[in-house]
Amino acid sequence: MTARVLGVDIGTTAVKAIALDEHGRVAATASIPHDGLAPRPGWSEGDPDAWWRGAVGALRRLAEQGPLDAVAMVGVSGMVPALLCLDGAGRVLRPSIQQNDARTEAEIEWLRGWLPAADFFAATGQPLSQQLVLPRLLWLRAHEPEGATGRSSPASGTRGREAGTRPPLRPPRRRRPGCLPCARRTKWWAH
Repeated sequence: MTARVLGVDIGTTAVKAIALDEHGRVAATASIPHDGLAPRPGWSEGDPDAWWRGAVGALRRLAEQGPLDAVAMVGVSGMVPALLCLDGAGRVLRPSIQQNDARTEAEIEWLRGWLPAADFFAATGQPLSQQLVLPRLLWLRAHEPEGATGRSSPASGTRGREAGTRPPLRPPRRRRPGCLPCARRTKWWAH
């Protein structure tokens, strides 16, 4: 079977890859596990370098199962809303802060005091919670300002530069952090 489409998913516990033929049938699959990091109680981080090694390893395993020279399309998905902090050249500045990280209680309370929950929901379509990237960006600004100086990216955009692509960050994905519509209305970061 000739692989025409590849899919790579950077998940919480593994990087998974799949190759499909021109009829959408599975030609090959692979999975490379990786560990999460918990440097403190309640914190949850990930190692983007491990994700990259997992993606490369999973693609190599697909290639061992059949040729990949006819691939016409590659789709990449990843943990959302894992927060990756990148410098201007796209290099990772620190481990990711995962969606189940609980370090941002103070930032969430500050946001609730600054912007009523109903208004935040109306602006972003999401409730204020640790699932959002916005509280983690505020935490970084307060505790690790060097990590908040570049740009952020979803897990799927962590190593696009090495793969010869630009990290994808389309408006629907950007809305998920809960800050794009608010930033248009007010300069929340100045408070």
